[in-house]
Amino acid sequence: MERLKIDIIEAALDEFNEKGVKFTMESIAKRLGISKKTIYTVFKDKHDLMEQTVEYGFAAIKESEQKLYQDNSIELTEKIKKILIVMPDRFRTIDFTKVYTLRENYEDIFNKIIEHVNTGWDITIELMNEAVDKGVYRPFNIEVFKGLFEAGIMKFLGDDILSKTGTAYGEALKDMVDIMINGIV
Repeated sequence: MERLKIDIIEAALDEFNEKGVKFTMESIAKRLGISKKTIYTVFKDKHDLMEQTVEYGFAAIKESEQKLYQDNSIELTEKIKKILIVMPDRFRTIDFTKVYTLRENYEDIFNKIIEHVNTGWDITIELMNEAVDKGVYRPFNIEVFKGLFEAGIMKFLGDDILSKTGTAYGEALKDMVDIMINGIV
């Protein structure tokens, strides 16, 4: 990805973090010290920028997931937990409590986020099956686990529950994984 495009996406992430969907192309241009016209040479419009920012984010998540998968120094159960909560460093500071606001004006982009959450489970399922085969996990219905996990993320991203409780997305994700894997007893 060319440097200017990445810089604009990174600035868009910062603007979204501060202003939610109310950020403007002007505010991105100002942040970067470039003209709006320059941004429009890379992105068709704000919608295009937001759409590509989502793709950029999920590509980074998949890259981090792949690194964890290939790291043989991580014990199997810990690897599964880490993959379920994988969050590249750049995205740890994003205020995910604002994601739910996408539903109103950018429903297709919100749905794209949910689509990403609901797909790409191959590595996780493979590791969970391995844990069951090795007797590390008791046999369980992985599709039910997956459905519960996806529903939890949907609740976090599709509602204002995180902002109401003052809980950061990463912390809520960790708590959910801990409860789902270790239980509450």
